[in-house]
Amino acid sequence: LNPDEYLNNIIKNKMQSLPQAHSQDELNSNVHGIIKQLQNDHSKVKKIFDHDKIKYAKVEAKPKNKLILIIIRRGNNLPKLLFFRT
Repeated sequence: LNPDEYLNNIIKNKMQSLPQAHSQDELNSNVHGIIKQLQNDHSKVKKIFDHDKIKYAKVEAKPKNKLILIIIRRGNNLPKLLFFRT
């Protein structure tokens, strides 16, 4: 398993609590809003990497390091997410 799969699961679960989207633009907007919320919730992003099956991807942060989340949008597909530490 990889962090993207866990993130997609979080997005799908949050989408269930939103009203059904009536257009592709509305769906994209909902997904983008959820990702923006996650981007600002460092503890939830960190928790993704605490799962036993993906600890291989976890990097311990040094005090001055920051976690950077890069969102790559490709057409109508779910965004690709990349995590980096500075």
